[in-house]
Amino acid sequence: MNKPGRLPIVPDPFRGEALSSWLTRLAARYDLRANDILHHVGVGQSAYRDLDWLTVPHVDRALAQATGISTSRIAGMRYGVEDGWLWDRPGRVWCRACLQADLLAGEESWERRSWRSGATVLCSQHRQLLEETCPVCHQIGTGCLFRAYRGRIRSRCIARDRPVALRNDETLSVLPLGLRLTGITVKAIDALQRDLHRSLRGHMPHGRWCGVTHPRDLPVLVEDFLRMVVPTLGLQLQVAPPLRWMLRHSDWQDLFVFTPAMLPLEVAAGVLAIAALILADPGWTGELAGQIDWAPAGRGKKREAFSPESFLQWLHPGIADWGRCRLEALVMRNRIKGTFSH
Repeated sequence: MNKPGRLPIVPDPFRGEALSSWLTRLAARYDLRANDILHHVGVGQSAYRDLDWLTVPHVDRALAQATGISTSRIAGMRYGVEDGWLWDRPGRVWCRACLQADLLAGEESWERRSWRSGATVLCSQHRQLLEETCPVCHQIGTGCLFRAYRGRIRSRCIARDRPVALRNDETLSVLPLGLRLTGITVKAIDALQRDLHRSLRGHMPHGRWCGVTHPRDLPVLVEDFLRMVVPTLGLQLQVAPPLRWMLRHSDWQDLFVFTPAMLPLEVAAGVLAIAALILADPGWTGELAGQIDWAPAGRGKKREAFSPESFLQWLHPGIADWGRCRLEALVMRNRIKGTFSH
């Protein structure tokens, strides 16, 4: 079988771009889908977005030969490793300011690598929450704002087939439970999601977090906060694990956990905010006393100071005892070590 020749038109990857995003832009040059490009280069990978997590050397080599982009650059566009696959975000999210900047720069829309993970709810550059609902059709998970159109990926609504106006409309500033997106909460969320990115790649966090002595500890702690918050909010999650992940793990039922990637974006932001404020370095959080308030009874209800104790008091009775034991174990763990882990 003859190997496919070099593709004549190949867009250069943007710095920080996801591999699936680059494949989508490459396919748009030929009015194809990303999976068609993979079949063209002879690898037959049917779920191209899985490549943001899966390391498949023969796919990298085939793409490098067909595009002239080095295997190291292709590998560098992956978000993380397979161990973090449950943090894969199934739908697309975006920062409106980022897409607007792409448009003003004369570029097409492209997905940042960090957006592919449930660890990201906030744009670190523009300090605003990401979005997942198309402002035109008001649907989620349709692929809107990343549609192939005349050889490029454009911010268009797929359902109504028209451009999306990327105006500077007011973005969401109130999280679940009345937590406000202030400078303090933005700083806390941003620090946590940066270190979650490192942890999901197998590296120790840069910051100091309560109970963290191993890279995997930080994602597990956030997963535990999710287990506290979701039942208390009365949410019922019905999420299927990624099929390829299930096929690779015969014991997948024992390994499966819910992650922020499986939550509505607004709820995921609330979980990360609570986790960040409670787990952060006490040298910093000590300065927060009385500066963060929330309304656990609901928006428009009485506001009160946010603290670990007020959080525990808010939890559903069926989860409160476990939550208290979990947090007290973290405190004891750090007292034994004498400091927060580095």
